[in-house]
Amino acid sequence: MTYLELTTTTAPAARSCLRAFPTLPSAHLRSSRSAAALASLQRTEHSRIDATTSRMSSHLEAVAAFADRVEQLDGDLGRGLAR
Repeated sequence: MTYLELTTTTAPAARSCLRAFPTLPSAHLRSSRSAAALASLQRTEHSRIDATTSRMSSHLEAVAAFADRVEQLDGDLGRGLAR
């Protein structure tokens, strides 16, 4: 089973892993069937890479937001119990 141990450093750690990825370079070849096939492959692979990095960023943002919320609720609970 996978689990996530939350601490006060979880949200900052998740946010520190967020990266702005530069646009991938594109190869430009003179016209030919091989060039067209390679361009198609390049578009497909760039799309897959973009989708992966987007999902990774969304996941890290969600983990950070969840950890922030848990920390806030924990503080609220602690204050409520201290009364």
